[in-house]
Formats: sequence, structure tokens, C-alpha cells
Amino acid sequence: MTASTTYETLDYQVADRVALVTLNRPECGNALDERMHAELRDVWTRTNADDGVWSILLMGAGADFCVGEDYEEIAGYLSRDEQPPRWAAAEDWSGQYRSGQSAHGFPEPKDGLPAKPLISAVHGRCSGSAMLFVAHSDFTLAAEDAEFSLPNVEYGLGAAQELISLARMNVARTPLSRLALLGEVMLAPRARELGLVLDTVQSAQLRERALEMVRTLTEESAPLAVRGSKAGIWNTIDLPFDVANRWSHEYLNQVRFRSEDSREGP
Repeated sequence: MTASTTYETLDYQVADRVALVTLNRPECGNALDERMHAELRDVWTRTNADDGVWSILLMGAGADFCVGEDYEEIAGYLSRDEQPPRWAAAEDWSGQYRSGQSAHGFPEPKDGLPAKPLISAVHGRCSGSAMLFVAHSDFTLAAEDAEFSLPNVEYGLGAAQELISLARMNVARTPLSRLALLGEVMLAPRARELGLVLDTVQSAQLRERALEMVRTLTEESAPLAVRGSKAGIWNTIDLPFDVANRWSHEYLNQVRFRSEDSREGP
């Protein structure tokens, strides 16, 4: 059974407990504009609330996965001495809180957006802020000809958030510096060596291989246990051991004694 929801910049379908999300602005490399950010944010919230979704697959339409921000749109805002609404931050550099909250559409797994497993399937270019999809997905598969880059400095923009998130994947400083400071392009085999992507496959096989992975998550695992395991990875990564251990015990007790998953068993 397949269900779909209409978005302007995304294709969204649910089939066999998998949410298939496709970035759908192929005419501009699936560049992220305000509309796409808002619609992605809605997708993460929607999948959390839908008990018929157990896992999520993110793809890109056309020749590229995503080339990052829509710089033409950003230039329009800046020409009017404005900032894109998605740049609104909860706190400025002086520590003073602002009234607006960030409205970007990147996954925020520590905030439970989405709370369910997210797999990204990357082909073509994955550039700039699109690297956050790689850093914040649970797994990323890449076509053998996929290219990863951080060309932000060419546009007068730093790559702070992308670098912070990629560094938390334990990627060494030198490869990140080559991406961010030299503007080098990283090919898919090198991304696999560094652990940025789980595996590389031939372009023609990317979609089916990614679907196989999400089907494994939906057919062979209890959804609450998978969701809790994901939360454990993301929510405890920065915690001291004793605090992380307490968190895990509290969650495990919920799964053991309160869920149908545990009572039903394998």
C-alpha cells in the first residue's frame, strides 16, 4: 500500500512502512530554499507522528542529490539587507537569546527530528550544507560517482555547522580542512574510507540497495527498540558515562516493561 502527500519541493510517499522522501528541485540541483527547508521540517514531524512509518529513505531527483543552499535566493535577501528566515538563531554570538528559533529543514536527531531511522542515498553532487544530511543520517549510501564538497568559502560563507557535525563523525581534521579550506572535492570511495558513507554502489543499484536497507529495518526489527537505539546513540554522545548509563537504563526499562515489542518477543 502506498500513500502520498503533496509538497511543492519534495516528493513524499509511504510504502511498506517506509517513508520515501525525494528532494525535488532537479532544475537547480535540489538547492535548498525556504520552501524546501519548511517542507523538510514538516516531513520529520509527520514521520514521527505516523505509526505507519518505521524508517525513512532520503533521495534526490535528477542528476544530483543536493548542491546545498539556494544562493540565488540568499543573495536576494542580502540585497535587501535581510536574512533568510531559516538563519534565525536561538542565541547570538554574545549569548543574548533571540525571539526566533532556527527554521532549517536538516535532520536534528538529538531533538528527535526524525526519531526514526534515516538513510540517505547520495548520487551526483552533495555540496555545502547538504553535507548535514550525511552527518545527521543514521546511514548514508553513495553511488560510486558521487562527489562531496564544501564550497562555502567561494560564496563568502563559513562551513561551521557542517564541520562541527562532520567532526563528530570522527572524521580527521586534515580531510575536513581540505574540503573546507582548499575547496577540494571528495569522491565516494574516499568518503567510504573515512566513514562518511557506509558503502558505495553502482549508480544504477543505489535506490534498490538503499531500499533493501530500510526494508531490513522495517521487517526484521521491533520499531520501538530501533527508535530507542537511535535515541541512545544521538542523545548520549556528549554525556559523561554515568549520565549516559542512567539514560540507557531508564529507556530500557520503558521498553522492557511497557512496550508491546518486548512482550511479544522475537
